[in-house]
Amino acid sequence: MLGLRSLVFADMVLVAASFTPWFMGSEGHVGFADRVFHSGNGFRWDVTWLFWSNVLLFIAFVRCFINRDIRSARLSVVFIAAEFLAIVIYLRFSLLPNLYMG
Repeated sequence: MLGLRSLVFADMVLVAASFTPWFMGSEGHVGFADRVFHSGNGFRWDVTWLFWSNVLLFIAFVRCFINRDIRSARLSVVFIAAEFLAIVIYLRFSLLPNLYMG
């Protein structure tokens, strides 16, 4: 379970950092994520990380939810649910403004 919680923590840090101009950048400067994760052709490794880690977390969520009578599984369900909420908020603030290019 420690590995699962470490993955949740890493995702939460990545999502939280995505709201800062230092990490994501702005119109005026390139952010840390662009320098580290950008491959030059528009492909972002941090977004790929979030996608595949959430696929794994969904599988773990289902397994922990089935075994929720065990205390550590219940705790993992809470952590993973918090991660899913963070991802929904991240997607809301990162994708929705780009959909209305008016």
